[in-house]
Amino acid sequence: MHHNNMITAPLDKATSIASQSVAGLIALFLVASMMVGQALAEPKLTGTYFGGFYSNSDQSLDVPGAATFNRSRGHLKFKMGMALNEYIDLEGQLGATSDTGSNEGIITYGAYARLYKDFDNRAYRAYGLVGVSGTEDMNSITDLSENGLSYGFGFEIFGSKNLSIGIEMIRMYDTSFNTGELSSDLVGLGVTYYLMEEGSIFDRNRDKIDSIRY
Repeated sequence: MHHNNMITAPLDKATSIASQSVAGLIALFLVASMMVGQALAEPKLTGTYFGGFYSNSDQSLDVPGAATFNRSRGHLKFKMGMALNEYIDLEGQLGATSDTGSNEGIITYGAYARLYKDFDNRAYRAYGLVGVSGTEDMNSITDLSENGLSYGFGFEIFGSKNLSIGIEMIRMYDTSFNTGELSSDLVGLGVTYYLMEEGSIFDRNRDKIDSIRY
């Protein structure tokens, strides 16, 4: 873990923006859920998946005897994972706040074990995440690099054989910073695409390929 200069950005109305963003994401997820039909019969998946999420990114610094500092903004992230078995995936995430390149931008990253459980013939999936996450400030005002133990959970609704709409919440880290406590959270809504074996050219034509004998 690496600490540099103290966060110097001014206090603003980030807390109210954060609560409004989270409420909006949850409402959007509920509306999307009602529009999604029952998942089709479970296909044969390769175990590899990827997705994109729009999140609310919130960074908070709590110093005893001082006002809590919050930075909250839109956040885009990409995820990719691979199944270890029928219950556990390994997943990586990489993202950035929507104002990266300005005086507030942050790059985020994470590596997680994802433990999941399917319901109703994989019409729904619930999962938990545990791993390591980090943030890197990408501006000239602050020089802050942080990482730590992460945990979170998510819920997916499948609208087709291999495409889901999901909501995900992650506590990226909660660690000491100078005389205070620094934490970072993500709450997001997005889609995940699971690769199917029958989608490959080789698999579709497997029965047409003659065996080679020596």
